Amino acid sequence: MKIKEYNAKYRKAPIAESKKEITALENKLSSLIFDRIGGKIKNVREAKKVRRDIARLKTITRERENG
Repeated sequence: MKIKEYNAKYRKAPIAESKKEITALENKLSSLIFDRIGGKIKNVREAKKVRRDIARLKTITRERENG
């Protein structure tokens, strides 16, 4: 998903949905890290993308909570 589409989707979504997505992405990141350590993952850049998505969502959530 492109960054502009991602931002537009989650700026309109309820804060609770954003927080659920953050939790899901954090779980995905931890599994990616363990898979990378175990040598099961082929695309090592995936973790970097997930980390950036988490940061993006946290920023959007924080902006919406603080007004």
